[in-house]
Amino acid sequence: MKFHIPTVAWIFLSIIKTSNANHGTVRLVGGGSYYGRVEIYWRYQWGGVCDDYWDRQDAHVVCRQLGYSGASRAYGSARYGSNYRRYWLDNVHCRGYESTLASCAHNSWGSHNCAPSEAASVVCYTLSVYTRRFVAVRLRGGQRHYGRVEVYWSGTWGTIYHRNWNNYAATTVCRQLGYQAGYGYGYARYGRGSGPVWMSSCRCSGRERSIGYCGHYGWGRGSWSHAYDASVYCYNSLRYPVSIRLRGGSTYYGRVEVYYGGTWGTICDDLWNSNDARVVCRMLNFPSGGAYGYARYGRGTGQIWMDNVMCSGSESNLGYCTHNGWGRHNCGHYEDASVICSIPTPPRYTGSILVIDNCNALICPQKLQMS
Repeated sequence: MKFHIPTVAWIFLSIIKTSNANHGTVRLVGGGSYYGRVEIYWRYQWGGVCDDYWDRQDAHVVCRQLGYSGASRAYGSARYGSNYRRYWLDNVHCRGYESTLASCAHNSWGSHNCAPSEAASVVCYTLSVYTRRFVAVRLRGGQRHYGRVEVYWSGTWGTIYHRNWNNYAATTVCRQLGYQAGYGYGYARYGRGSGPVWMSSCRCSGRERSIGYCGHYGWGRGSWSHAYDASVYCYNSLRYPVSIRLRGGSTYYGRVEVYYGGTWGTICDDLWNSNDARVVCRMLNFPSGGAYGYARYGRGTGQIWMDNVMCSGSESNLGYCTHNGWGRHNCGHYEDASVICSIPTPPRYTGSILVIDNCNALICPQKLQMS
C-alpha cells in the first residue's frame, strides 16, 4: 500500500496534537502568577476571552480552575494588555460553581464581535484552594456561645456550607473559641450570612487547633446558598440547668421535654426511674411523681437531648443529673420518657368538719383554712 507523503505527515501531526491536547485549559498572561489577561486553549491554539458580560462569577471559575480559592477582581478593557491573537469566548455567563471556564454558557467557540482592546482579565486570591492553615472564627446571629460560624480567609469573612457538618466540626470551632465542646447545626439555624461561602464538606476529628486544619472541599469552591450556613452551640459542662415541659398529656402528666441548645427535645427512657421523675415534678411544683417509658404520651420529634439519666432525687434541676451528654444517645422517639406527677390531696369535708392533710379542726386546728 502506498501513502502520499503529505497525507502521512498530516496523520502524524494529528496524532501528536491529539495526544498533547488539553482543550479548555486556561492561563494568565501579561501579569503575574495570580493576575493577568485570561486565555483559553482550544483547537490546539491559545485565544482570548472577550469582556462582554464579564464579571466576578466568571473570574471565580477561572481562578479556581487555576488552583486559587477565588477571584478578588474581574476586569475588562484589556487591563493587562490587548489580545492580538484571537477570541475563543464571548458573552460568558458562569454561575460560579462550574469547574472549568469552558463549561460556562457562552457564544459558540470563536464567535464574537470584540476588538483587541476588550480582553477580559482577573486577579485571583493568592492562597491555594487546598491550603490548610490556622484561620480566625467568629459566631454571628446568636450569643457568645452559639451562632452562625464565620471564618476569615483571603481578607474576607465568609460562612461554611453545612454538608457533613457534625458535632466533631462544631467541637473544633468551639475549642478554638475557648469552650470544651459543641453541637453542630445546619440550614442557617441562626440566620443567613452574606459574602463568600468559604468551606464545605468539613472533616474534623474535634482535636484540631483551628477549623482551617480540617479536611474540606477547598476554599471558596462551589456556589452554595446561605440558606445552608453551618452553626454551632458551644458548652463547657455536661451539667447545665434546663427548662422542662410536659407534652401529650396535661399539666401534671405527659412526655418530658427539655430546652437545650436553643431547641426543645425529649429524653430517652433508658434507666429512667422515679428519682428522675421526682426531680422533673418538683421543677413543675409537684411534690413527686412516677416514671414511664416507651412514649406513653406519644412520640416527640426533633432532638433527643438526654439518655441514661441518673438522678439522686435531690437535684434542683434535671440538667444537674448525670447523663451521657447532651444529644448523645442510642434511642428513637418510641423510647421517649414520661412522668405522672402526684397532686397534693385536696381538702375534704367529713360531715361538718373540714379535713386537710388527714387533720381536722380538733386534732390540728392550725392547718384549718377557710375556702
